[in-house]
Amino acid sequence: MAGRAWTDYVRRRPARPACPQCGIAQDVRCSSCDASIQPRQHVLSDFVIGAHALVQADRLLTRDRGYYATYVPELKLG
Repeated sequence: MAGRAWTDYVRRRPARPACPQCGIAQDVRCSSCDASIQPRQHVLSDFVIGAHALVQADRLLTRDRGYYATYVPELKLG
């Protein structure tokens, strides 16, 4: 389950940040060091946590409700 969710996430995540209004991808750079700023990325362990909670618990307490609702929709969130 975690592997399927991870694959779905990798396929859907944007390569660059996009404007929430028009959707155009932007190249965002740090004003201090000029490094390219990438969109927030989840790591594989986030998906393992969601899969584990789905199988072993009745719900997951998280502040990242949107992420878990998208990739582990069967999981009850607290």
